[in-house]
Amino acid sequence: GVALEALLITVAGLQEIGGSAPSLARFADWIEGWTWVPLIFVPTIFPLLLFPDGHLPTRRWRPVVWIGVVGVVAFSFSTAFDPGSYGGRVPIDLRPPAGLVRASSLGAFLLLTALIAGGAATVRRFRRSTGEERQQLRWLAFAGAVGAASLAVAFLAGGVLTALGVDTNEGPAAD
Repeated sequence: GVALEALLITVAGLQEIGGSAPSLARFADWIEGWTWVPLIFVPTIFPLLLFPDGHLPTRRWRPVVWIGVVGVVAFSFSTAFDPGSYGGRVPIDLRPPAGLVRASSLGAFLLLTALIAGGAATVRRFRRSTGEERQQLRWLAFAGAVGAASLAVAFLAGGVLTALGVDTNEGPAAD
């Protein structure tokens, strides 16, 4: 996944140096435009459901897994073919059915539902745990708090830099 994306981006960057962006560069842009969805949400939702023993709390949590899977697929698909994600033009020449492209709202709703349910599963496990399992869940909560604080600081810093007039979207200066 990530290695393939890095390879495609590297090849595309090398090809763009020589002139116009060929099809491989457009394909790399397309891959880069939607792969963030599963790379962010799969390692967030499913560990919350499965931590610390690798099993769901009960069999009744299976629908939450399916909600998470459908949410990741729907949001990934809608992001992959949404022209707004690519500055007005999807980099590849595939035309999916229009209804499937509009799956963004459904996908976002399902992802949010799965995230909340994953948090509820973790809280439920914590309340019923003892000993080593409870300590593992405390460490998970600590790691989540550090991650949330880091995200908050990043958003706050971005807002402050934007308010100061610093362009945060610009890459390294070209010589």
